Amino acid sequence: MSRLPFPAVVGQDDARLALLLGAVDPGIGGVLLTGEKGTAKTTLVRGLTGVLPGVDVVAGCRFSCDPSDLDPGCPDGPHPPGSPAEHRPARLVELPLGATDDRVTGSLDVPRVLAGAATADAFAPGLLAAAHRGVLYVDEINLLDDHLTDILLDAAALGVNVADLFEPNGSTSRPRVLRREARPALGFGTLGRKYMLTPRPLEHLQVIVGELNAGGSTGDEPYTHGDSEELLVVLAGIVSLQLGTEMFELATGDSIDYRSSTPHRLTNIGGDVAEVMWIISPPSY
Repeated sequence: MSRLPFPAVVGQDDARLALLLGAVDPGIGGVLLTGEKGTAKTTLVRGLTGVLPGVDVVAGCRFSCDPSDLDPGCPDGPHPPGSPAEHRPARLVELPLGATDDRVTGSLDVPRVLAGAATADAFAPGLLAAAHRGVLYVDEINLLDDHLTDILLDAAALGVNVADLFEPNGSTSRPRVLRREARPALGFGTLGRKYMLTPRPLEHLQVIVGELNAGGSTGDEPYTHGDSEELLVVLAGIVSLQLGTEMFELATGDSIDYRSSTPHRLTNIGGDVAEVMWIISPPSY
């Protein structure tokens, strides 16, 4: 398919800059373009791949693993250091509005699993795997089904390997080390940061750490998520926890348990950065 070169589109400087920033720093979390029909939104996105550099991938890996930064949790791995590599152009993968869940996340060949095949071997990757280290484009995303939007947001925030979710007991057969600097970041309140301590939720447990600057909070209003058991542990600082109509002041080393269905809001009332940990069972965030 012939595509108009990215630099040839005029009058869309902000959109072009946003796409380039998203390509340079994927940590931005994606780009949402809005505008009337005929304003070159799709043309810009399709032209973007023409200016993106190609990527080195592990030869034969369906998930486009980077040979210089191997992922020990790759369903096609583990790839040994020095694995053969190949170079290919950056991909643009378009997600159709009528796509099904398994088309997006991938699907499991259940008969093969029942016959004794390993889960990763019987897993057929979906559009998310095809777009890894490239561009995933959704035209008219406002028309996308809510459950597919949730899948995309979860994948972007948590870096979930979908095949891992099918492993016995919710874990892989190999121990996984998550370095502090590689913790997946989650959207979080004001003047704060929130990180998963695992690259994917476990089957029965979810552990999250948060940092709040002085005066920071989990948001302007109390929030809820599911109906799980939740334990809050204050690792450093002084915080105020609103639970329904009650208020609790907690200092370093204190902890409190509650149901995640109870409206709650956390505020750093100290003068230094506060660090807290949430332990949630079952995962509901």
